[in-house]
Amino acid sequence: MTDKHSLPAVAFLRAIGGHNLKNCGTIAGLMTTTPKVMCLIGSMTPNGNGARMMEIAMSAVEAAGGQADLWDIHAKRLPFFGENWTDENVAEFKKQALETDAFLLCTPEYHGTISGLMKNQIDWLSSDQFSDKPVALMSTLGGQSNSNALNHMRLSLRHVHAIVIREQVMMPHTKQAWNEDGTLADEGLQGRIEKMATKLIETVHLLR
Repeated sequence: MTDKHSLPAVAFLRAIGGHNLKNCGTIAGLMTTTPKVMCLIGSMTPNGNGARMMEIAMSAVEAAGGQADLWDIHAKRLPFFGENWTDENVAEFKKQALETDAFLLCTPEYHGTISGLMKNQIDWLSSDQFSDKPVALMSTLGGQSNSNALNHMRLSLRHVHAIVIREQVMMPHTKQAWNEDGTLADEGLQGRIEKMATKLIETVHLLR
């Protein structure tokens, strides 16, 4: 298994900076076991924009060679942070986060920031779960494109020593985001999701 601290600096920076990995060998050469990606959604809306985009992203993660594991926030609700320190769902949530190799987070933007639900999930975790693990970020918003929610997630994750990759995805104007058949209206968005998922899995392998 490759020690992340022994990786050439340029190779590592390319992995998290979005450059080609031609000097690092192929992903097949770096692969040992299938990377596990824990997926968190910041909305309770059934079949909402975030859930639908997460489904696409999870498929992209698996196409890139990863295993996407969605935390079912409906079936396993978490209490407010600090409300119940012995909650069974919290214990399982922390355990799954500890054992995962990477994270994929998707939040709606509410009033210029991340949802309370997403912040609560982040708050229940710490550097024990996030430290030195790659994280990919996505957001949805009803208005014009901006990166407020993405930047706020980056700020929180930086404090718990996560490695947030540069590739990120935002879905603005959510009411116009989908075709009648359920596909994305913006064909470029599909490509950005796939690129982000691929980079997330590449970074996991480089850090091993």
